[in-house]
Amino acid sequence: MKSGRLVAVATWLCLAAWLSVLVAAAISATFTFAVLTHLDIDVSGLPWTDSADHGRYAAGRVMEPIFFTVDLMQVIAAGGLVITLLARAIMQDPPWRGSLGLLRTIAVAIALGSFGGRAVLLTPKMNTELRAMWGAAEAGDIDTANVHRAAFDRYHPTASRLYQVTLFAVFGTIILTAMADTAPRTRPDLGEPALLRGARP
Repeated sequence: MKSGRLVAVATWLCLAAWLSVLVAAAISATFTFAVLTHLDIDVSGLPWTDSADHGRYAAGRVMEPIFFTVDLMQVIAAGGLVITLLARAIMQDPPWRGSLGLLRTIAVAIALGSFGGRAVLLTPKMNTELRAMWGAAEAGDIDTANVHRAAFDRYHPTASRLYQVTLFAVFGTIILTAMADTAPRTRPDLGEPALLRGARP
């Protein structure tokens, strides 16, 4: 019983950590880009004449290591969640049993798939284009910088949608887990014990 409770607590910690880093990164990116692109920033050596481009450069420099850390935390949280769900399947009823369990399993699969797809297929390409853009801009080559920025911008909408899918899937997993863990558990009717039946006149 104690081990089952520990696994349940670990499941909730993984879900809370996963959702927290997703929400924190989304809020950080929203305000960082919104503020810096509207300030009259002039980063020395950059070829762009629009201050908004300088602001985007500065915001990207701030957010790139944050997104890397967020993805690393997601790997840890997602891996821990999979391990705890497998442990619950071994120690208790499989977590995918029943309608709520099945929906939770689907939500976890969507979260893992959307995160994995973005992290494996899109993030490396985006980081390559981003660093190439920075390098070209710092070297004063505005044409090359704009080419790499256009390539980055082509990936960004899909990456953002996958990020949102992951966030809502994790949120849905939390709701379904709460409903499944608090649902009344029915016990099978085993009937009257044979000794009691035999004791009756």
